[in-house]
Amino acid sequence: MEEEAKEIDITKLKQLIESARAISNQDKTYTDESYQALQEAIASAEVSLGEIEFESDLYAALEELQSAIDSLKEIVDLGPGWRFDFGSENSPVANGFERVSDKMNYDADRGFGFKNGTDGFRDQEGPDDLRRDFIIASGKEFQVDVPNGDYDVRIITGSEWNDNTSTYSLEDGETMGGENTAAGEFIEYTDTVTVKDGQLNIVFGGEWARINAVEIVAVEDFNVKFDFGTETSPVKYGFEQVANTLVYDSDIGFGLDQEVDTRDRGVSDDIRRDFIIGKDYQFMVDLRNGSYNVKIIAGDAITSNKSSYVIEGVDQGIISSGTGEFSVLETTVNVTDGQMNIDIGQNGRINGLEIYYDGEVKELNLAPLKELIAKAKTISNADGKYTEASFNQLVTAIKTAEAALETIDSEAALNEAIEALQAALDKLDTKEPNKEEPTEEDPDKSNSDEDPGNIDSDQVGGNDHGGKLPATATSMFNTLLVGFVLLLFGSASFFVIKHRRQQ
Repeated sequence: MEEEAKEIDITKLKQLIESARAISNQDKTYTDESYQALQEAIASAEVSLGEIEFESDLYAALEELQSAIDSLKEIVDLGPGWRFDFGSENSPVANGFERVSDKMNYDADRGFGFKNGTDGFRDQEGPDDLRRDFIIASGKEFQVDVPNGDYDVRIITGSEWNDNTSTYSLEDGETMGGENTAAGEFIEYTDTVTVKDGQLNIVFGGEWARINAVEIVAVEDFNVKFDFGTETSPVKYGFEQVANTLVYDSDIGFGLDQEVDTRDRGVSDDIRRDFIIGKDYQFMVDLRNGSYNVKIIAGDAITSNKSSYVIEGVDQGIISSGTGEFSVLETTVNVTDGQMNIDIGQNGRINGLEIYYDGEVKELNLAPLKELIAKAKTISNADGKYTEASFNQLVTAIKTAEAALETIDSEAALNEAIEALQAALDKLDTKEPNKEEPTEEDPDKSNSDEDPGNIDSDQVGGNDHGGKLPATATSMFNTLLVGFVLLLFGSASFFVIKHRRQQ
């Protein structure tokens, strides 16, 4: 008699199905592709409930459904703006972007679409969701409803399999772009436009005008993020890659002033796992003039870190962190020359950098310099307390600082002016007690005790004394005069007495 098959307990699968069903995408938390894959896995698991005969069947169904749950991909928040992934109705959509298919004409309720249709799409399955597919749009106009204002526009164009030439114009403006790209090459065009009628209009041109994506961000919402590391390590989604070999290029608008070293520890997230490292190097990024909030992430998974940063000439201090720790430096910086410069020193590590536009250049706080000028002006040398040279240097420094008040245009220039004036204050040299500086009359004073007999002719009759006799000469003359008078008196008395005796 055959032994009956052991009944398989499918409770765990039922519970997992219920958990999966409870996952909602009503608030658009997950990408459409990953959420749809979950729904298909749930349907497959429900079918399996009536077909499982062996433990292996159960484990396979559990594994398939759990994999779909684990593969749910949350939509990345790339910040304010409009981001469109151009392609077919069914091809994957890049995370954080919205689908625009070749059949999507403008609709006022939706707020975007093509004015006069397209010439179709192509899906070439690479290199990523954003660039694998495109819409052919030569002579076609794409419309997006936006509030009036200034916008940064980014257009991505290219093909994995074909060469391509695309042009564009914004708001009936000048035709731009037109660079030819070979198969597998993609180019990004960036521009700034003012919208005055509540709608941004982009007209595409070129032989094929293969358009992969369009991004529109209000100027006040501008941000850019960088992931520093090796040429091959993963790059955090939404960040620009900065490899240790990327030297500044004006065409891409950012880079290093020299090649440096790099490390990839292979642990932690895509930002923290790797970094670049060097001694006294600089990272540069082209930006419109304005005020920016800056965030720097630095650290190392296997050792401690101590790196210094000077941004736009202003010393921002040092990021210090222990082994396996990552510190953050946040500050606000003014850019006044179209480029942000970050000098990196000490250990010279940087993992990530985020830059957010914060409006027009902030008015500089000149109060510290004005206060230092007022303090310096209270210092007097009427009592001869300081050496003449050091006091004159302070006077010059005060005049320079006052002139700088009218020309300072950056934190770096302000700090430089403050440091220069403070240095002049610190260098004021006090005279030593009971030690007077020599005067022109000192040589005369030093001769006053000399033997009167040693007076030279210059002292007596020289023009230096205005023809006046020295005090010693006047006393000698008086003595001689008195002696001569006494001699005359004595001689007269002698002759009078002698004459009387003869009589």
